Amino acid sequence: MPVEAEAAANRSAAVPAKLFEKVQRWCPSAPVEVPIALVKSFIEAAASGGLGQLRLGLLEDYVLGLDGQLCPMAEKINRLKKETVRMAGDPSRLPKLQPGRPAPLAKAALTAIERAPDKVLSADQVHTVLRRVKPKISLESTYAVLKRMTDSGLLERDNAGVYRLPNSSKESYEPRTIQLLRLVYEAPDHEMSVRQAESALDWSAKLLSATASELRSRSLVKYEKCELAVPGEIVEKVARGEGVLVAPGKMFYGQAAGPRVDASAFTTLRLERPRVDLAQEIRQLRMLKKRELDPALDEAAPRLGIPRADLEIMVKPPPATAKAAQRRKTQSAAKEQLRVELLRLVGEHPEALPSTKDDLCERYCSPVSKPKISGLTREIFREVWAEVAPPSWRKRGPRAS
Repeated sequence: MPVEAEAAANRSAAVPAKLFEKVQRWCPSAPVEVPIALVKSFIEAAASGGLGQLRLGLLEDYVLGLDGQLCPMAEKINRLKKETVRMAGDPSRLPKLQPGRPAPLAKAALTAIERAPDKVLSADQVHTVLRRVKPKISLESTYAVLKRMTDSGLLERDNAGVYRLPNSSKESYEPRTIQLLRLVYEAPDHEMSVRQAESALDWSAKLLSATASELRSRSLVKYEKCELAVPGEIVEKVARGEGVLVAPGKMFYGQAAGPRVDASAFTTLRLERPRVDLAQEIRQLRMLKKRELDPALDEAAPRLGIPRADLEIMVKPPPATAKAAQRRKTQSAAKEQLRVELLRLVGEHPEALPSTKDDLCERYCSPVSKPKISGLTREIFREVWAEVAPPSWRKRGPRAS
């Protein structure tokens, strides 16, 4: 028993660490506090409510699935935040990942880099591979595919125009814009001459000028008279820890110095999956009649370890109250209006139906019908017809005059 308890404790500690490892890759330039806060919020939201143990068991699959999708890393962070808010607000919600789109070019590039000797390929080599999948693909489109894969975290830049598989043991490649911005930001008074920057980065004057001009166009650096300086508002923003957007999916946080990650950084939770098949239990409860459902809920709630109110919501999910109330109000008004119209026709034609039932249904349910009855459906027409239509109208077709 002690061995099993120790294994469970190790597993509980390993899962948050595994989630942190993945989430940290989505924000590589952010201080370590950022992924820690994201993972803690995600775990705590999942642990809330009666389905805490079940939801905790699904977190790893959710994060691993999201990590493998071809979307920018910033979008992965946003999806994680949205799922955290949804689980915190809905105790019956289970973390479920929407399937991603097929990406044959990305899969071909990933396979080629995996098979390379050092798992490193240049953009030209990847372009040769992608032409087997799509013969007319241009080199610019190949760069676009590689950039999207890099933004998604599926690849890393090893150097300019060279890509590799993600490797935590190697230092991440920083874009030239972030290299220059970091150098100027860390300089005394956040200012530096162009010659000093060229010497520190070992860049040519043309390359430095192009990179500085790109940063100036985004209002991240002042570039005047061979001098580089970071604007005061950018310095204040970085000092507050907010980060600065340099390019889509690329954030600059200044000196990313944060505390070391240890087990105390995460909430201690037992991430164990329940042994019951909850989905099967809910399906069986939904098949019961009304008079049988209440005692079944009373019996199932303690057995599943779920509060009865939460279990009832899962079995009979409440409708979207505002929209459902408005829809019921519209349908009720449509019934009354149709009832008035049919009673008027009964008064005018008590002996015979002026047209067939189907023609009458088409007349009132048509979008261009006059009078227009908002919210009227064929189902409502059949229901009101059964209430109002006299026996003489129930014969097929109009009666001959």
